[in-house]
Amino acid sequence: MALLFSCFFVLLALGLPIAFVIFTSSAIYLTVTDLSPLILLVQKAVAGVDSFSLMAIPLFIVMGYLMEAAGLSQRLIDWTEMFFGRVTGGLGMIAIVASAIFAALTGSGPATVAAIGTIMFPRMVQKGYPRGDAAGLVSAAAALGPVIPPSTVMIIYATTMSVPISELFVAGVTPGVLIAVIFCVINYYYAKKVWRLPKETKRYTFKESMRLTLKALPTLLLPVIILGGIYGGIFTPTEAGAIGAMYSVVLGIVYRSLTWKKLVDVFKKSLEASAMAGFLIGMSSIFCWIIAAAKIPAQIVDTLLPDCSLLDERGELRQSAKDVVTVAKKHNAVVATGHISHEECFAVAQEAYRQGVEKLVITHANLPATRYSVAEQKKLIDLGAIIERSYIVLYKGMIDAETEAAEIAAVGADHVFLSSDFGRPEAPFFDEGLLAYINALCDQGVSEQDTYRMVSVNPTYLVE
Repeated sequence: MALLFSCFFVLLALGLPIAFVIFTSSAIYLTVTDLSPLILLVQKAVAGVDSFSLMAIPLFIVMGYLMEAAGLSQRLIDWTEMFFGRVTGGLGMIAIVASAIFAALTGSGPATVAAIGTIMFPRMVQKGYPRGDAAGLVSAAAALGPVIPPSTVMIIYATTMSVPISELFVAGVTPGVLIAVIFCVINYYYAKKVWRLPKETKRYTFKESMRLTLKALPTLLLPVIILGGIYGGIFTPTEAGAIGAMYSVVLGIVYRSLTWKKLVDVFKKSLEASAMAGFLIGMSSIFCWIIAAAKIPAQIVDTLLPDCSLLDERGELRQSAKDVVTVAKKHNAVVATGHISHEECFAVAQEAYRQGVEKLVITHANLPATRYSVAEQKKLIDLGAIIERSYIVLYKGMIDAETEAAEIAAVGADHVFLSSDFGRPEAPFFDEGLLAYINALCDQGVSEQDTYRMVSVNPTYLVE
C-alpha cells in the first residue's frame, strides 16, 4: 500500500499527467510486488473501456462541438441575453445560464468552454470585466457540465459502480440548478460592488423577443428530446448521444452553417477529448483492480479502526470473549469467528448470545481444518449464529456432495449461507465453482427453495 501511494503522489508532485501517474505507479507496484504479470496492465485497461454505456461520452462530446460549429450556441446566447442583458453583470449571468443550458445538452465541460467561453469571454473583457475574473467565471460555469445531466462524469461513475445512469441524471438536476443560481448571485454582487460595471440599457421589443425565441427554439428542444427520451425509457443514454449528434448535424445543414471543413474540425476535437477520457478510464481500471487485489481497503480499515482481531500472533485469543463481543457491539460490527478453536468459538458465541448480538457468523464451518460437526453447528445456531459454508470444499474435492447435502439438510438451509468470492450472500458471484456446488447439492436432493435460502440469506450479517 505504501509503495503504490508513494509512487502516485511523487509522480503527481512532479507534474506528470494524472493518467500517466496512475499507469506508472501501477506498473511499478506490479513489478516490485509480483502481484500479477505486466500484461495485466493492457488487459485491465482494455476491459475498463469495453462498455456500451461509455460510448455515450464521445457522442455527447461530438454533439457539443457540432452545436458550436453550427452556430447553435450563439443562438442560445442571444436568447439568454434577452432575459439578463439589462441586469447589472448581465454578461456574466448570460455566460452562466447559457453554460447551464449547454451542459444540459452535452454534459461536457470542455465542449461548454469551447462553445460558450469563446464567445462570451471577449465580450465580457470588452465590457469591463477583469480578464482573470472573466476567465474564472467562464471556467466555473463550464464546470456545470459534469453536474447537470446528461453528464459524462456520471456516465463513467455509473458504469464503474454498476448503478442506473438515469437515477444519477435525476439526482444531478437540483444541485446543478442551485449551483447556477449561486454563481449568478455572486456575479451580481461582484459586478455591482467590486467591478462597478455599468448597467445595460438595451431593450427588446416583443417582435425581437419572438424572433430570438424562434431562432433558439430548436436548440432549446434538444434537452427535452434527450432527457425526455432517457427518462421516458425511449432510448438509452448512449442512443441519446447519437440522436443529439444527428439532430445537431441536421440543424447545421438546415441553417447552412455547417461546412465540411467545420465538420472535420469537430471530429478532430472530439477525437482528442474522447481519447483523453478513454485513456484515463482505462488507467483507472488498472489502479482500481490493484487496490482490490492487494486488499488495500481492508488494510486502511485495520489501520483506522480499533484492533478487534480474535487472534494474536500465536493464533490464540487476543482478548476474552466478553471483550471481543463488547467491542464488536460498540462498533456495530459482525462477530466472525475465523480460524479459532471450537472451544474459543463457543465462548464467543455464548457471550454474543448473552449480550444480544445478532451478527454472529461461524466461518469456514465445512473446511477440513476448522470443520464443525452437525451437533456443534446446531448448538451454535441455537445461540443465534449463522453458518458459512464455502463452496470450495466441494469444488476442489475436499468433501463429497452427498455428505455436504446431508449436513445442510440436518442443520437447516435457513441457517446457512454459501460464501462467494465477493462475500455478499444476497448477490453472490456465480462463477463456475459456485454453480457446480449448487448443482451438485441439487443432484443430492437439496431443493431449489433451500438453495435459494442459502444464497439470499439476510445480508446484514456481512454487509453492515
